[in-house]
Amino acid sequence: PITKYGLLIAIAGSHVGRGGAFFDHYRKTPDGTAGPAEVARLFRGKDLIVAVNGECCKKNSFDEVCAMLRNTEGKQSVMLRMWPREWRVTH
Repeated sequence: PITKYGLLIAIAGSHVGRGGAFFDHYRKTPDGTAGPAEVARLFRGKDLIVAVNGECCKKNSFDEVCAMLRNTEGKQSVMLRMWPREWRVTH
């Protein structure tokens, strides 16, 4: 779910393929509360984001993935497809 503070996750650039993005860590709300993704433990360290709302992004640059995530603002949820860091990504 997307909260009024956003997804409450931090992403970082990847060194796989053209770049891409991976989950880095959970963010807290301003009062220190864990967000829905952290409570549900949806992500593991360094999982690669390979699709946003069904649109493949495993070959996209970090900035392109960020733009895709920004385009979800105003929506109630976003569907992210992740690949565990230990899986090999082929293009």
